[in-house]
Amino acid sequence: MLDTIYTILIAAGIVLPLLSLLFGGVDALLGGVDLDLDGDGNAGFLSFNFNVLLFSLVVVGCIGKLCLSSFHLWPVSLVAGLICGAAAYILICKFLILPLKRNNAKAMRAEDALFQHVNVIETIPEGGTGQVELTDAAGSRITYLAKYQFADFEPRGPIQAGTVVKVLDTENNLLVVGRLF
Repeated sequence: MLDTIYTILIAAGIVLPLLSLLFGGVDALLGGVDLDLDGDGNAGFLSFNFNVLLFSLVVVGCIGKLCLSSFHLWPVSLVAGLICGAAAYILICKFLILPLKRNNAKAMRAEDALFQHVNVIETIPEGGTGQVELTDAAGSRITYLAKYQFADFEPRGPIQAGTVVKVLDTENNLLVVGRLF
């Protein structure tokens, strides 16, 4: 009897995520009901995640079947399966789900662009400002106003669009750029 329950737990833990992949999420199967309870991870609170619960069901079923076939004692297989399933749930939530939920991407500041190579997208006139573009860590293109700082030995003139320059400094959200040598 317990062997059948373990098999059902394993099947449910595998079949439900497959159905979820086919239909766009388990919550889509249930008419848009959100099954996850978001926790902030503070004070030891674990958030509830339905997919992690399904994984722990597979662990309970597998460990339970393994212990039942090895020891032939149903209490040992039940306790071992439940302990391993709970441990799997806690570990996945603590070390995978919660860190992913805490990921707060911050907007890139002008200071973060220091010493990066940027592309001039609007010509920078001599003594004036133009626009440069850079790509942040997420792959987003960001444009900043920039002024050009000429080197002492460099001929003066406008810096044309398409030129690659290096960010040397920032002044009030304005990038100070110079040529690559």
